[in-house]
Amino acid sequence: MSAARLSQDDYPEVGARRRGHILVCHGDDSPDQWIAWLEPIQSRFKELHGLSEEYGFALDAGEGSGRLGSVGEFLELIGIDIRSNPWEGSLISGVYRFGWVKVGTVRAVRKKAAELLKALQRQVDSEVRRKILEELAGIKDIDQLIERTAADRDELRRQILESKSALSKAQEDLRLTRDRLQQLEVSDSKQIDESCLRMAGAILRRAPCRMVAGPLVLWDDNVIYAITTRGGVTLPANSTPALLLGDLEAAGYPVVRVEEKTVIGGWTSGPIYRKGTPHITGWASVWSDRERKERVFLVVPKDSERKVHEIHQALASGFSGASK
Repeated sequence: MSAARLSQDDYPEVGARRRGHILVCHGDDSPDQWIAWLEPIQSRFKELHGLSEEYGFALDAGEGSGRLGSVGEFLELIGIDIRSNPWEGSLISGVYRFGWVKVGTVRAVRKKAAELLKALQRQVDSEVRRKILEELAGIKDIDQLIERTAADRDELRRQILESKSALSKAQEDLRLTRDRLQQLEVSDSKQIDESCLRMAGAILRRAPCRMVAGPLVLWDDNVIYAITTRGGVTLPANSTPALLLGDLEAAGYPVVRVEEKTVIGGWTSGPIYRKGTPHITGWASVWSDRERKERVFLVVPKDSERKVHEIHQALASGFSGASK
């Protein structure tokens, strides 16, 4: 195998980022290494494809997409860009496959995969049922029919046990995936990041405007209002809004810090506050969120408290956050 094959830059691990894309799978000839959220998706497709081959029909993606004959074709259809890297070695050669998705499109890819798998499942259920009914209709001998259906009952029991096991695994996979999402393995903060960039540009221009970047608000008085804690949970330290806020304060830019202490229950055992989240995406709508009772803000400096409530009311009433 060539030296290029061994280059870490040419053969990155799943999860690596290159030019605005995330590597979600790779392998010789066909991908066999998967990012966590893609593993159960491709596994389910392979199960459905195996059933189609066993019962002698082709999977049809519909909508003019034609037949799905491989996992590579399935990946391409749900929005994963499969690229090839030919390699040569001692008396052997091959093609290495890489699967990439654009940063910020993971949700769309997973949604497309779920819709396609659901459609393929319906097709498989229909075709397998039809094939089995055809087979049973051709049986004329009662003993043969009893023997055939007895085998089906055994198979059904086996499938039920496998389904229970698969359900438990799927539930565990879902829990792990949610944990990984919270740990920013897949970043969904693009919108907040871009808003912070636009806000920094507006500050440099010093043009009066109104702009929202998650927990940060630039108002037309050229002051930054920032919700920095929510129910004792602090704004994620390495998030773009937190970094921008720190730089602005270091540069002496006027900033009003806001701590939210809105009580949502628990009066008998002590107040329960509306809490923030450890992931920055959970702070996207903190200014526009509404509660059944009035939200409580602790403002520094205190003389800006009225302004903070005015901003919250404006944003909660439907202000989009775009510049005037």
